[in-house]
Amino acid sequence: LTAELAHRAISAGVKHFMFTSSAYVHGNHGRGEFFSERSPLLPSDGYAESKVLAEEALMRLSESSLMKVTIVRLAPVYGAEAPGNFHRLMEWIAEEKWLPLLGARAQRTLLSRENLVDVLAGFCMDGAWKGLEKENVYLLADRDALSTADVVKVLTEGMGRRNRLFYVPLLLLRLLMAASGKRKQFATLCMPFLVDSTKIRKEIGWYESYTARELLRKSGASFMRSYKGMPDCSRHV
Repeated sequence: LTAELAHRAISAGVKHFMFTSSAYVHGNHGRGEFFSERSPLLPSDGYAESKVLAEEALMRLSESSLMKVTIVRLAPVYGAEAPGNFHRLMEWIAEEKWLPLLGARAQRTLLSRENLVDVLAGFCMDGAWKGLEKENVYLLADRDALSTADVVKVLTEGMGRRNRLFYVPLLLLRLLMAASGKRKQFATLCMPFLVDSTKIRKEIGWYESYTARELLRKSGASFMRSYKGMPDCSRHV
């Protein structure tokens, strides 16, 4: 589908094609080192594999045409309207469910929806892309890395809920999640995932206006304003 869209873009005379890929093309966790654009591609699931295939197809099309291609590999995106695991996590916090994640202290890099929109809008400004190379690959993430336990704590503050974190040894948690078919979820919650976005900051001169903690609090507060029609989320401060 991506390749077909790119073919049509070339036929229509499009000069610059942007594709949002995933930082998970490098794997869904590391050993504490930062992933960079030079890191090997080690997709661990079908989603990441599809992104790798799309990237390769776009690069081939760029080589055989006049169209520039920019690939932006995104860290996991969060926000009040984020789908998937992040949305589920906010629901659990809103419902004040007990979460066995106090021991999830590995540092992980995320990407706020605000920072994502800011960067993509900057690329789309008239002429902003003209100084780029023919083929470009960037990793994009918030500057600050946080553990999952820290993310839960900050969201809890923004949502005005009680902190329901409790400690389970990571080895036991890993075994329990593996037994219930959630091995991948354990990796994305408890294993390190660090993204180095130095390249995009230097080349396009982008810097975020708010810290990850500030944006997480904002996401939590915004989520609660619409969650099940609850207008007042400040009963626990």
